[in-house]
Amino acid sequence: MRLKARKVAVRKIVAFALGLSVCTNVIYGFRLGNTVVLIPYIITLIGVVILVINRGGISQFIVAAKKMDNSLKIYSFINVLSLMLVVIYFGINGTTIAISVKGLILYFCGIAIYLLAVSLKNECHYIMSGLYWGIIINVIFCLLSFFAFNKGLYFSLYELFPQEAFAVNVKWGVTTGSLAKSFVIYSYRAQGLFLEASHFSGFLIALFVPVIAYMKKSNLNTLIIVAVIYFELISGTPNFIILIVEAFVVIFFGEDKKQMRFGVVKKRTAYIMGVSIIAILFLIINADKLDLSAYFQAINTVLNSLDIADVGNTDRYRGMQVGFSFIKDNPLGIGYNLEPYLFNSSNAGASLHSSFSFALKLLVETGPLGFISYIYVIFCFCRKGIKYRSNRLLFSLAIACLFCALMQFVNGIAILPYMWLLFGLTEITSDFETTSRIKKGII
Repeated sequence: MRLKARKVAVRKIVAFALGLSVCTNVIYGFRLGNTVVLIPYIITLIGVVILVINRGGISQFIVAAKKMDNSLKIYSFINVLSLMLVVIYFGINGTTIAISVKGLILYFCGIAIYLLAVSLKNECHYIMSGLYWGIIINVIFCLLSFFAFNKGLYFSLYELFPQEAFAVNVKWGVTTGSLAKSFVIYSYRAQGLFLEASHFSGFLIALFVPVIAYMKKSNLNTLIIVAVIYFELISGTPNFIILIVEAFVVIFFGEDKKQMRFGVVKKRTAYIMGVSIIAILFLIINADKLDLSAYFQAINTVLNSLDIADVGNTDRYRGMQVGFSFIKDNPLGIGYNLEPYLFNSSNAGASLHSSFSFALKLLVETGPLGFISYIYVIFCFCRKGIKYRSNRLLFSLAIACLFCALMQFVNGIAILPYMWLLFGLTEITSDFETTSRIKKGII
C-alpha cells in the first residue's frame, strides 16, 4: 500500500515538474556542442525512466504512443521522409545530414513531452499547477528585471546560461562588457525566463489563458493578469494583440449559446475592463518614477511593425523574400531543420538567418506536404475543443492551438516544448470530456 502511494506521489512530482519546466527556454542542463539541452527534455527523460521502472506506467506510455493523434503521425512521417530531400538537394553531405538528423532528434524529444503528458493524464491537475507556478515565477522575474532596468542595472540569467540569442535589457550607457555574446536591447521588453520578448509572448499565447481558465478565481489571479497586461503593454510586442484577441474569443465564445446569459457577458466585460484600467492606471501613476519615453516608443513599435516600409522591419521582410525565393527554386523542400543552413550558406546577408515565418520555414524545409500536414495538426487539435465549447478548459486549449499557429506564422517561432505540452493537455482534456459524455449517454 505504501509502495503504491509512493508511486502515485512520484508521478505527481513528475507531472508538476513537467508543467514547470516548459515555462522557460533559457535554463538548460548541459550542452552538446553548440546545442543546449533544455530542462523540459531532461525532465521528460527522467519521467520516461520513472514510467519504465513503474511497469504500469510504461504501459500507459505505450498506449499513449499508439493512440497518438493521426495528424501528428502524418506530420512526423513527412519530417522523417524529408531526409530524402536532404540527399536530393545537397547530395551525400555529412554536414547537412547531421543537421537534419539533429533537428529530428529534438523533434522526437518534443513528441516525448506530448506522450509523457498524455501518460500522466490522471495527474493533469499537477501539470496545470506546475504551469501556474511557472507563470508566477516569470511574472516575478519580469518585476525584478524591470526594477533593475530602471535603476540603471540589469537582471538576467545570461551569465549562468549564456546563449547567442539571449536578449538582455539595459539602459543606454550601461556597461555591457560581460554581455558580449548576448543581444543587448536598450529599452525594456518583458521576457520573463525566455530568450527574448517574442518567445515570452508566444508562451503566454500558448498557455496563459488556459491556465487562468483552469485555476479558481482569486485575488492572486487578478494580480497576475494585471501584471501580464502591464508588462506586455510596455514591451510593445505585436504578439500582445494576438494574446488579447485569444482571451476575448475564449471569454465570449467559450460556452454554448444557450448557457451564455447577458448578465454573464456583462460581468466578464466589466472584469476585463477593470483589470485593463488597473494596469493602465499603474502605468500613469508611476509616470514620474519611470522613464516612459522608451515604453511609449515601444508601444509605437506595435503599430510600426504593421508598416512594411518601416526601417526596423527591413531584415524581416528581406528574410521573407529570400524564403520565397528558396521555395521557388526548391518547391518540394530541402530537408528538415535546414533553413538556417541554407540562409547562412547563401548570399542572403550576414544579418539574415531565417525567413521570420514558421509557415515559410515549413515550405522551405518540407515543402507543401509539410506545410499542409502541420495545418492539419492544428485543425485536428482545434476541432477537439471547438465541438465541446461548454468545457471552458478544453475550448481555451483548442483556441490556444489556433492562435499559437498564427503567432508562429508571423514570428518564425518553431514548435517549442510548451507547445508540445499544449498538444498533450488538449489531448488529455478532450479524452476526459469524451469519456464523460459517453458515461452520461450524450454521445
